Amino acid sequence: MINCPPGMPFDECLKRQMTSKQGSPSSSSHSSSGFSKPVISTHSYSSGGSHHSFGASHSASIGGGSSFHMNFGKNTITTASQNKSSSIANNTSKGGIVVNKQTVIVKSNFEMAGRLNKQGKRNSAKTLGSHASASLTYMENHGARDLQNDPSLSHIYDENGERMSKDEFEKLKEELNAGIDAFRRTVIDVGQSELDRDDMNRLVRESLQEFQEKSGKQFEYVYAIHTDTDKIHAHVLSHGKSHEINMTKEHLQLFKHTVGEKTNELLQEQKLENDRDQSFEKQMDQSNDKENQNSLSI
Repeated sequence: MINCPPGMPFDECLKRQMTSKQGSPSSSSHSSSGFSKPVISTHSYSSGGSHHSFGASHSASIGGGSSFHMNFGKNTITTASQNKSSSIANNTSKGGIVVNKQTVIVKSNFEMAGRLNKQGKRNSAKTLGSHASASLTYMENHGARDLQNDPSLSHIYDENGERMSKDEFEKLKEELNAGIDAFRRTVIDVGQSELDRDDMNRLVRESLQEFQEKSGKQFEYVYAIHTDTDKIHAHVLSHGKSHEINMTKEHLQLFKHTVGEKTNELLQEQKLENDRDQSFEKQMDQSNDKENQNSLSI
């Protein structure tokens, strides 16, 4: 059991605890920075016409509280963070982060101008930009069935969580087609049926903002929220300088960790709100019953 001192950031607490375990047989997989070498899901996915299948089953409800499991290495660590319960379990073989019994799925694909690709070719900045533009078109065309059809707005969200206008969307495509250094496509599926589009909008936006603050990475991004499958999920397109877009396994694990924390926060807030609503309804029912009894006794 790890008890974080009041006021200490969760990541700092976890890093210190893991660093303190260095040198012991159970912590030999940890790096000197306090991070392990986790297995990350970074599968490539097609930006063409077919939709992505995540292959994970999500069926649990929130129940009595949200649990948060994270894999950093072979050892199991359980942590209680301030004002919320978070259980973190490590398992290198799975490399997953689980919130409310649901695996947080993050699939990411990176392309950089001048780098040798699987076809043995080196894409130019302009070719890379056309790939990013095609991904943006895919994001725009899918999964917006629950949005009101506003002809002036696209289905793409900007960094402030606002839907881009059609003019802004077309301008972005022109900028991408002109050429870029690097871009990354990321799919996020947290598997929580309790979360709707507004929840996912906040989750993606805050996760990306917090990740940039923690990692020091600086890049531009837009995203779409798709509801055309049973599992609501988000597609993120980030672009910028190659050293900002390129991620180590530790960076990707940090991002998954951040998404997991944000998911947990949203579920905790939702549970508290539901509890308040139920308490208010109970009080109203009791009040109505008392008024009815008084009226009958008169």
